[in-house]
Amino acid sequence: EGVGLRLSFMSNQTDGWAFNRIRNARDGKDHYWGARAVLVLEPTPDIKAVLRAQYFKGGSDPIMVKSTPGRASLPTGFIPAADLAALQASYGFTGAAAASNFYTIENDMPGLEEMEHIPVSLNIDVNLGGVTLTSTTGFLNVNQKFALDDDGTSVPLLGEYDKHSNRQWTQELRLASNGDGPLQWILGGFYMHEKIKADLYFHSTE
Repeated sequence: EGVGLRLSFMSNQTDGWAFNRIRNARDGKDHYWGARAVLVLEPTPDIKAVLRAQYFKGGSDPIMVKSTPGRASLPTGFIPAADLAALQASYGFTGAAAASNFYTIENDMPGLEEMEHIPVSLNIDVNLGGVTLTSTTGFLNVNQKFALDDDGTSVPLLGEYDKHSNRQWTQELRLASNGDGPLQWILGGFYMHEKIKADLYFHSTE
């Protein structure tokens, strides 16, 4: 009596949809799983607390699909187009040639994307007679890693490595009038503290 609990779980995993002819492997895989719990407590008719907690973790292989020989998404003048095309050809890159297709890629490095997502919240309502006091506390923690072959070719021209984190605390307090009289009011305050960190790395070997 006065206690409720709900649990849920999800999971998914897929094979790679693209064939990387340079690494002789399938890329584009996807996998994740998550769990969620909701706990409700009502010790008295005037007090209700709801605690929600969730955990999610997943990853995938991001892909730079198709590039064109001699271009490779590089700034104009960085490498002359003719020299770049010759360099790509020396690595066996065919790119958007007639023999290639959407499901065949030539990335020289595997893509990576991983994320961990943890939100938690606690909501408490207290009926004080003429008013209701509500407290909402929240916590969020997100961590992410990312890597990608930015030039989309078999040549190690440009690679990207990113790392992000986000941690957040929030607190809200409200007083709201009860009843259905002609005058209704609500008074509240909100506080948030957030810390974000982002590291971005790029490398070029040519």
